[in-house]
Amino acid sequence: AKNVINSCQECKVRRLIYNSSADVVFDGSQGILIGDESFSCPGKFLDVLIDLKFQAEGLIRLANNIDGLVTCVLRPSNAFGPGDTWFVPLLVNLAKSGLGKFITGSGENMSDFTYAENVAHAHICAAETLDSRIVSVAGKAFFITNLEPMMFWEFVSLILEGLGYQRPFIKIPTWIVAYVLSLLQRIHEESHFRIDKYSPHYIVQLASCTTTFDCSEAQKHLGYSPIIYLETGNNDRWTDGHLDGKLN
Repeated sequence: AKNVINSCQECKVRRLIYNSSADVVFDGSQGILIGDESFSCPGKFLDVLIDLKFQAEGLIRLANNIDGLVTCVLRPSNAFGPGDTWFVPLLVNLAKSGLGKFITGSGENMSDFTYAENVAHAHICAAETLDSRIVSVAGKAFFITNLEPMMFWEFVSLILEGLGYQRPFIKIPTWIVAYVLSLLQRIHEESHFRIDKYSPHYIVQLASCTTTFDCSEAQKHLGYSPIIYLETGNNDRWTDGHLDGKLN
């Protein structure tokens, strides 16, 4: 982040928008129901990548209004869609390993999801707004969602069914899932299961806790609204790449 900021300042770039994550306010100790920008970030994170995103957020926001650079931060919740290298591949690898039939915890937790094109659209909205209404946007962070919170495991089921896999139907305690994921992480070189991008504990908490967010600030100040809805985004336009057997 420091190198990007320095390069922007040296090259007289005027606007810098950082794509962070809604999970920077989630520590796994409890769920988040309609979290907004007043939520403080935890002192300790479940995953090192989320910690790094939080640190980058701070640098980007501190760089606002220095040497002609204006900045803001976007926090999409559970981004998915074309080019996804984590969420859907993880589900596919779970299904391939035989673990796709299991539900972590009660299965009643709600989540917000954000289609990739909506994330891109939010960046365009932010860039345009930084040009016209700097005061209400510059140096601030905004949650981005599809404005369609739904049951996390229903969303997972729709994806897996769309890819030709079985819906999850067996509920098991979170501690068992955490143990199994930790074990599989250690032996992933010999299996078709990879979770090395995020920690098992982070994945378990994300799959078992409610995490929904208030997107009204982005609507009000950025002029953002989704251009692709879940019913449209959750289709074969982006699942084809996950059906070719190339995931390992």
